[in-house]
Amino acid sequence: MSTITGLEYYQYRKDVDAIRTDYLEEQKDVIKNRVLEFIEYVEFVRSTQRKHVEQNLKTRVDSAVQTIANLHEKYANTLPEEELKNIIKDALRTNRFETENNYYFIEDSKGNNVLLHIARKWRG
Repeated sequence: MSTITGLEYYQYRKDVDAIRTDYLEEQKDVIKNRVLEFIEYVEFVRSTQRKHVEQNLKTRVDSAVQTIANLHEKYANTLPEEELKNIIKDALRTNRFETENNYYFIEDSKGNNVLLHIARKWRG
């Protein structure tokens, strides 16, 4: 029958502790790498979405400018300026893009709201 001496038991516990420590360090590295990969993925998605939003916004603004130009060309010589402005505001007021919260707004050169969808009392 064999007996484990105190020295052998001490070495066994030391080996177990070393294995446990190594395992925990490896798992920490795995988790750290997964977190870093996820952060990289989130940044990629954010970047891609930002590009999409910027392109969509540019397209929508170009469309609004074209609408204004067409209405101006059509009515500039036949309607008073205020009536033409109201037609342009009405044409843009109901347009939404992506979500209900994305809409056109217009401010004059003095910072006054000319077209603001959310509150009629703030409209010019």
